[in-house]
Amino acid sequence: MESAVHIRLKAKLSQVPDEPGCYLMKNSKGNIIYVGKAVGLKSRVGQYLGSTSRLDFKTQHLVEEISDFEIIITKTGVEALLLERTLIKHHKPKFNILLRDDKEYPYLRISMTEDWPRIERVRRRKEDGGIYLGPFASAGQLRKMLDATYRIFPLIRCSRHEFANTKRPCNYYHMKMCLAPCTKPVDKTQYRSMIEDAIDFLRGNNKDLVKALRGKMEKAAEGENFELAATYRDQLTAFESMTEKQSVVVHEIESADIIGFAKNELKVSFYIMQIRDGYLVSSDTYVLRSPVQNEQEAMTEFLIQYYDGRSLPRVIALPFLLDDLDHIKIALLTSHPDHAGLTMRTPARGIWQDLMDMAEKNATHQLKDAAVEEERRRTELEVIREKLRLSKSPRRIECIDISNIQGTAIVASNVCFIDGKPARDKYRHYTIKTVVGAPDDFSSIHEVVDRRLRRAEDEHDLPDLLVIDGGRGQLSAAMDALALHPQSN
Repeated sequence: MESAVHIRLKAKLSQVPDEPGCYLMKNSKGNIIYVGKAVGLKSRVGQYLGSTSRLDFKTQHLVEEISDFEIIITKTGVEALLLERTLIKHHKPKFNILLRDDKEYPYLRISMTEDWPRIERVRRRKEDGGIYLGPFASAGQLRKMLDATYRIFPLIRCSRHEFANTKRPCNYYHMKMCLAPCTKPVDKTQYRSMIEDAIDFLRGNNKDLVKALRGKMEKAAEGENFELAATYRDQLTAFESMTEKQSVVVHEIESADIIGFAKNELKVSFYIMQIRDGYLVSSDTYVLRSPVQNEQEAMTEFLIQYYDGRSLPRVIALPFLLDDLDHIKIALLTSHPDHAGLTMRTPARGIWQDLMDMAEKNATHQLKDAAVEEERRRTELEVIREKLRLSKSPRRIECIDISNIQGTAIVASNVCFIDGKPARDKYRHYTIKTVVGAPDDFSSIHEVVDRRLRRAEDEHDLPDLLVIDGGRGQLSAAMDALALHPQSN
């Protein structure tokens, strides 16, 4: 027998047009739990409201939570793809493939409006006229790229304050790793040309860069500007030394991303090999929770999110053919209007197939490695449960500490771990409001625990284990605050 919710949703479905657009599935609390796109909304949404016998277990779990839905009609399937990306990024539905928020990935920013542009590491991309490169998958990858860049190009590294107030060149100048425009006469045109070359290098345009540097060196020598010619010579030497160390050389391929894919019951893994000018320059790995999607949906969502704010290669190689490949290609090019062109292919033989095999092998390895790591964390949490005699494994652990500066400015910090991993987006700072005068750790702990539990009652996010830094007195104060919230016990 159909439930009242199911009957109501079917009646609502009868009013849905079979046009392109996005659909937003909601639970009984009105929270958006899944965002999808479709060329025909009526038929696609109808699949969730029909018989569930053909759906896999995870999709059935989604269907069980659907209490309402909303649609947004678009003109084309491409517009639906782009809108889906925006909606997923904004709402972060629990049943969608989610890349971490861009603010967790570092970018490089270069402001060419300054007299002496420099490369800066930033966490957010802004519409401020600067040139942004990235995001980079890890701080380690970014550090390697910057080290290589600074070995080739003697660019400014100091802060603006240091640059404006220094009286003599730093050690980088003496090591020939900075031109020291802070104190030395340096031609601004020459410096700007150098930082433009550095941007090309970071983008992977290495063949054009070598030709440009060699041309500049020869021109400077012809003009008897031997000091400048020596600078270009040193850059070429550093560049050639670095590229000789490349372990994977693929001269047949100029610019391509090879995307490997693997999955298990709970997660999907993507391994992206980035080839630029015939060299494997870097790789990215993403092991993501896979709530419901099949391979097609998972790969589509990943591509649209991954290349949001990232530069496109000339070729994207995929492990399997996508049904809406043309729409995806147009959507990616729409997001990168200055890109010359894009080919998306599924390798079948030769060097392309060899590279895809390598990418898929790494994707599988990363998936297995993640499973081993998760099992290790589960074991550690189970040990904590046994040692502390908890009723269940503490999936969410929060730790509270109080600090002050010479008896003033009393603050508290609350760090959070979920499944044994830091959940930095849930870290909180508290300014103590009820303690006046001399520091009082006990009263401060009582206030923070009370405020934390009061918020938990509103947001339904109680920790399984709350750790208090201190001794019996701090613990007693925390227990007194807990007594004010019996529903939290």
